[in-house]
Amino acid sequence: MKKLTLILICLLAVSQATLLGQNNKNEPDTSLIHRGFDFVIAGGAYFGNKYSANYYNGSPQNENSLNYLFDNKYYYDQINELVKSNHHYISDSVFLGELPQDMRYNPAMAISFGFKYKLNKNWGISLYYSFAKVTATDLFLLTYKGETGNYHDGYIEAHLVGKEARSMFDLSVSYIFHPSKIVKPFIDFGLQFNYVKVQRFFALIEDQEFELLDYYNGANYVPGVDMQKYNVIFGGAGYGISASAGIKLAFNRYISIDPTFYLSASSFGLTGYKDIRLNYGAFIRVTMSDLVFMK
Repeated sequence: MKKLTLILICLLAVSQATLLGQNNKNEPDTSLIHRGFDFVIAGGAYFGNKYSANYYNGSPQNENSLNYLFDNKYYYDQINELVKSNHHYISDSVFLGELPQDMRYNPAMAISFGFKYKLNKNWGISLYYSFAKVTATDLFLLTYKGETGNYHDGYIEAHLVGKEARSMFDLSVSYIFHPSKIVKPFIDFGLQFNYVKVQRFFALIEDQEFELLDYYNGANYVPGVDMQKYNVIFGGAGYGISASAGIKLAFNRYISIDPTFYLSASSFGLTGYKDIRLNYGAFIRVTMSDLVFMK
């Protein structure tokens, strides 16, 4: 529903902008100067593909998994006692049950800035940097033996939460159309270079966080023991292609407002999840001509 609402808003903006352009055909052309630099700042919504969210689904095939907790006697005993203290009807131990089936990222806020060099009236070269913090969440289950006479095992819901920071650099060729004096559609197409860093990954069990990032190089946690913590960075560099399409509303020669739809086919540097997948976003760009600084 949120995606449909976003698409409808974008379509409405495009239709209103087109009508505005048609109603101003007799007014002076307010196009920005056709050569020189444009500087851009932008903000909007970013939607990450759920494929790489499975990096956080707790599976033993992943480099960080729930086995980090449940294969460790001390963590397991701590979880077991925590759950039983909140659910007194559980007389036996709890066990790791079903893992998430539909891990996905929540929509995230993103910021972007960059510049474009205009070669002529239509063509330009642009470089943008975008940053977004994305969060993947879903449920997993802890199971326990049902009470006497109950033929089904019981379960307790818990959560997995993964947080990552994405930095994306898009080097693009730009083309702008001039169907009217104010409303000017444009498209960008080019290469993306990105870097992702996992910031947090934890299990939330009975409102208590249990860290799942292994900073101890596989060593078993033992309470009271001074263990060496390694400066491990989870994530890495990736690549892809990107495209943008939008409407430039050039109300004067200096500044324009550019509603923009963004799409990338990207591989991010998460171990085990480096296939290329589509990600997208919707931004409002504010574009300033270098004439702003020459007044």
